[in-house]
Amino acid sequence: MTLVNELHSTPNIYKRGRYPVWTHHGDYVDRRASKTYHLGMATDIPWPSEWLRGILGVCTLRILNDGPNYGYEIASRLAAAGLGTVKGGTLYPLLGRLEEAGWVDVEWRPGEGGPGRKYYTLTGAGRAEATAQAVQWAQFTNTTRSLTDTLLTQRKA
Repeated sequence: MTLVNELHSTPNIYKRGRYPVWTHHGDYVDRRASKTYHLGMATDIPWPSEWLRGILGVCTLRILNDGPNYGYEIASRLAAAGLGTVKGGTLYPLLGRLEEAGWVDVEWRPGEGGPGRKYYTLTGAGRAEATAQAVQWAQFTNTTRSLTDTLLTQRKA
């Protein structure tokens, strides 16, 4: 059993109103079992869905900043970055909104030995928006960390 499967096979403590402890190193601390699991960049961390909705756009723009890509590969890169599994029902509507905003161009390319793929490429406006959103997100996380980090330092004292 992998570590991620082991974590998911434990009782769901969210339903009982208690929360796991996640350290700033990406470790999961199970208080009930007195165990600490080092997850590093695990792909199935149960991040709150509200957080993912807030960051998914800027992270998708960031991935597309590296060059044209298709939906499955974008989802794979988001998972590899530690955001967990992003389902097509979440990602493809987002990509459609990015296209409608003029930040992404779409091109169908033939597949190698399979069906064609829809590739997404940032436009000039998309690159500017990716940078602007990254700056805003950094400012936002600095603000929230100034509030929440005090909880971590108080706990150590």
